[in-house]
Amino acid sequence: MPDTQSAAPPPATAIETSAPVHAFPVEVPMLDASAWREYRGQPGKATANSTHIAVVADDAGVERICFVKLAPRLDKPTLLCEALGWVLAGHAGLRRSEFGAIILVNKARLAKSQPLTLECAAFQGDFIPAWCSEAIPGNSVLSHAKSPSRPGMQFITEHKTFMNSNDARKFAAFDQWTGLRDRNMGNVIRHKAGGYASIDHETMLHDILWVSSDFNHNCLVKHAEKTLDHKRVATTELAARDSVQRSRRQGMRRFSGSLTRDAHSQS
Repeated sequence: MPDTQSAAPPPATAIETSAPVHAFPVEVPMLDASAWREYRGQPGKATANSTHIAVVADDAGVERICFVKLAPRLDKPTLLCEALGWVLAGHAGLRRSEFGAIILVNKARLAKSQPLTLECAAFQGDFIPAWCSEAIPGNSVLSHAKSPSRPGMQFITEHKTFMNSNDARKFAAFDQWTGLRDRNMGNVIRHKAGGYASIDHETMLHDILWVSSDFNHNCLVKHAEKTLDHKRVATTELAARDSVQRSRRQGMRRFSGSLTRDAHSQS
C-alpha cells in the first residue's frame, strides 16, 4: 500500500523554493527607520507637507537622495499603489526611479526638521510608514511653467514636445491599463539622459482600491485633446488601446505557457 502521508501535497502555507515561479518577484524593499539617514528639505514651499527629501540607505547600505512620501492614513492604499505602480512601470518598459522602497520614518525626528501635516501629527505611533523613491535626474514638464523667463511659452513648448513623443503613448497605455487617475505634468519627468520618466502612482487602480476620493480625473487623452489636433488625438487613443490589448494577449500567452510547463513538469 502506498504511503498516503508522503504522497500528500504540502500545506498551503509551505513554499517550495525549487518550484518554478511564473509571477513577478517581490522587488520592493521594506526598510526600518534606521535607513532614514538625513533630512534634506522639501520639494516645495517650507510648509507642512506629506513629502520631503532625505538621504535613505537602501537594503545594500548605499545612500541615495530620495523623495519620501508619508502615508499616515492606513485606511488608504497609498503604499500599495506606489509600490505596485513602481514595479509595473519597470515591467512595462517605462523609465522610473532607479530605487523605490517602503520605509518607516521616525515621527519625532522628522518634526524637528519640518512641520507635520495634521494627519501625520495625529498618527498614533512613533514611526510613520512612507514610500520613498530615488530622485530622478531631470525636471518635470510642469516645472517649466515656473521658469523665470517666458514661463508660459516654455511650458507650452515642453508640454507639446512630450505629447508628441513615443513615451506619451507608453504613458497613456500604462495609465489606462492600471487605472491611474491623476497623470498631471508634475509627475512626468524629462530625464537628463533623454526621454521621460514616470513618478507618483498613488492613484492607480483608482476605481477598485479608492472607494472615495477627491482626485480629479487627469489623463493623457484629455491632455492630447487640448494640445494636439484631432488626427493626432485619434492616433494616441488607438495606440493606447492597441498597447493595452497587446499587453493582455502577452499576459494570457505567458499564463497559458506557465500552465503548460507546470503540466509537463508534473506528468
